[in-house]
Amino acid sequence: MEEKRSWVHRIFGFIWRHKWWSLTIIILLCVGGVILFFNLRSERVEYVTVNVSRGDIRHVVTATGEINPVNTVSVGSQVSGTIEDIFVDYNSHVNKGDLLLKIEPSVLQATVDEAKAALDSAKSQLNLAKNDYERNRTLYADGYIARAEMEQSETNYEQAIQSVKRALSQYERAETNLGYATITSPVNGTVISRKVDKGQTVAASFQTPDLFEIAEDLS
Repeated sequence: MEEKRSWVHRIFGFIWRHKWWSLTIIILLCVGGVILFFNLRSERVEYVTVNVSRGDIRHVVTATGEINPVNTVSVGSQVSGTIEDIFVDYNSHVNKGDLLLKIEPSVLQATVDEAKAALDSAKSQLNLAKNDYERNRTLYADGYIARAEMEQSETNYEQAIQSVKRALSQYERAETNLGYATITSPVNGTVISRKVDKGQTVAASFQTPDLFEIAEDLS
């Protein structure tokens, strides 16, 4: 019993002699115990009971890369000339029939005027040939001219008819080309490329030059 008291006395004596170190150790042990207690408490699984209900599930998909339109239409020119004005630019939304570009029409208009004059001249020649043929047919029936002369007037009349048809075709073609000087959008969409500038010369002699690219749907 005395020996046990001596050991206890020695321990308390050691602690008293090193009381500051002992106090520090005790404080650290207490702090460590508190931290351990809260960590163990936070890791404890808690269950919550709720009523069953319906809701939406959202699924987000992300991707990288270049967006390409479903369908792209190239707009070109069927006639040559100098670009007089441009009415759209990149990212412009256009509807079918909207004005895109206008080519300077003076040369094409001159061609139309020339074809119209040729058509009027051919019609005049047709009237003259028709009158000659009808007159010679009457004279031939009365026996005043030879059959060859009447047939020659008939041939001239038929050739005049064909000349009028050719002149009319050339006039209609010239008017169509004049209409091509005004370029409109063939579809609804967005302009994604403009390949020409105002004042630039368009040469459509060998192939149709591309002026714009229109994406039909970018939704």
